[in-house]
Amino acid sequence: MAVGVGGALLGLLMVSYLPLANPRCKGKVCQQPHDVTGVRTHNVRMSKRAPQRWFLKQWRKHRGYTQDRLAEMTGLSKPYISQLEGGSRQFTHETLVVLADALSCDPADLIMRDPTEPEGIWSVWNTLDAPQRRQVVEIAKTLKKTGTDQ
Repeated sequence: MAVGVGGALLGLLMVSYLPLANPRCKGKVCQQPHDVTGVRTHNVRMSKRAPQRWFLKQWRKHRGYTQDRLAEMTGLSKPYISQLEGGSRQFTHETLVVLADALSCDPADLIMRDPTEPEGIWSVWNTLDAPQRRQVVEIAKTLKKTGTDQ
């Protein structure tokens, strides 16, 4: 009976989860998954996800809040906020929304904008009234159309 490539691959995958006596498992029958060459795949450290870049600490300080105060405002714990700021915890969408609301900014601001950067376009934008903002948008559109070459 001929076995197609798909069947052979499936067979190899099934075999890779059978208990193996493997020298890398100290000669014992190991119940953990192995790859198709018999190499143990359990207890192998996977690379950590790259930390998400965001500006929670900068926004908190920009608003003059301590971690304790931000924790009170959001209902989150101070250790959790500390872990978020340090990058050892990942934020969820819900957490991002709650923090942004407490910090009076948009959720996207926490990810994309450092409020302490004085040369950032948003630093200028935040100082403009509605007519000035419309004028800046028109100038930006003109620059985009004509380019910046002299």
